[in-house]
Amino acid sequence: MTAIGGLAVLTSQAAAQRAPSLGWVRMPGAEACISTRALAERVERRLQRDVFVSASQSELAVEGRVAPGDGPNSWVATLVMSDPDGRVLGQRELRAEGQRCAVLDESLTLVIAIAIDPGSGLGSTVGAAATGTQGGDPGALSDGTERLIEQLGLTETDEQTLIAELTLTGPDTPGSQPAASGDPEGNLKTRPSPEAARPPSRRSTDRKSDEIQLSASGGALMGALPRPAATLSASLSIVSTSFWALDLGLELALPQTQLTNVGTATFSLFAAQASLCPVRPQLGALALRLCVGSRLGILFAEGENFERNETPAGTWAELLGAAKFIYYFKKWFVQAEGTAGTAFVRDRFLFRGRDNDLAFLHRASALIGRASIGLGVRF
Repeated sequence: MTAIGGLAVLTSQAAAQRAPSLGWVRMPGAEACISTRALAERVERRLQRDVFVSASQSELAVEGRVAPGDGPNSWVATLVMSDPDGRVLGQRELRAEGQRCAVLDESLTLVIAIAIDPGSGLGSTVGAAATGTQGGDPGALSDGTERLIEQLGLTETDEQTLIAELTLTGPDTPGSQPAASGDPEGNLKTRPSPEAARPPSRRSTDRKSDEIQLSASGGALMGALPRPAATLSASLSIVSTSFWALDLGLELALPQTQLTNVGTATFSLFAAQASLCPVRPQLGALALRLCVGSRLGILFAEGENFERNETPAGTWAELLGAAKFIYYFKKWFVQAEGTAGTAFVRDRFLFRGRDNDLAFLHRASALIGRASIGLGVRF
C-alpha cells in the first residue's frame, strides 16, 4: 500500500480543543469494507477515550471514502480533514492490494488517530518492540508498527521523526513553524509524501497481485451455423496488474436442423478460445476488457435420409476481437461480452443423396458475431 500526500493535522494540544466528527462512505463495490461505526470504535480504542461527536457539534471534520481500485483486488481510501467552514486542511490517499478490503483497516485507524491526536495515536504502536526484553531498545518500532509504516509508504525511523512525517503543525500550536517554506503566515499546507523521495520497497514491487476469474455464460452465435444459434460457454481468466489479462474459454453451439429437398442435416459447434487483453480500464466496480485472440474447434454435421455423409465434421479456425464489460460486487461479477471474428478455416458441408448426387448444404460465413451475458466468481 502506498500513501500519497500528507494529512494536515494539529498537535495533541490543539486537537484536544477541537472535537472531531467522522464521515465515512463506502462506494459501489466496497460495501464489504469497514463501516463508519466500526472505524470510529477502532480509532477510539487506539486513543483510549471517546473522540467523535456529531457533525453539528464538531469543530474538525474527518471525512473519508473507500472504493475499488484500478486493478483487481485493489482498494483506494481517501481521507480529508476540514474546518467548520469547509476549508480543506489536508488529505491522504491510501492504496492497498488484497482480496478483502480489511487490509486497509489498520492503516486507516492509525492515520485518523494521528490526525486527531499525534502523540496518543502512536503511543500504542511505537516503542513497544523491545520493552521488557533484555537488551532491548525501548525506542525501537514493533514489528506491527513497521508493517503499518510500510503500508502507509512512510520512512521507517524513530518515533520523533515518524510523528514529524505524519504531522503538520498549525500556526495556533505552541512552538510550531510555518507549514511550508515561503509561507510567512504559517498557514497549513499539504505535505509531499516521503515515498516520492525514496525508491519503492521490495515488498511492494514483488507483491503477488494475480487474480483468477471463473465464469459461465449464455448467448447467441451468428454466422457459424445456418441460422443464429444459442450457445453455452465457460471461461477462465488470469488477471494481473503487471501483464495483460489472459482469457481461456470453451463454447458449445447448441444443435440446429437444416431442412433441404434432399434430406435433413443437424449442425453443432464445439470450440476452445484463447485471448490476450491488453486494454482493461476500470472505474470503481465497472471494468472494460478489450481482447484479441483465436478460436479453434470442430463443426459437426449429422444427416438423415442421405446415402452417406461426405463431411461428417469440419475444422474451424477463427481470429477474433472481443469487448467485455464487467461489474464487480464483492467476490462475484456480472459480465456482458460482444465478439467479432473472421473464420479463415471453414469447411464446406456436402451430402450425397439417394440418387448419388452431391448436395451443398452449408458453409460458415467469413464474418462471425457473438453476444453473451454471464455470472462469475473471482479468487
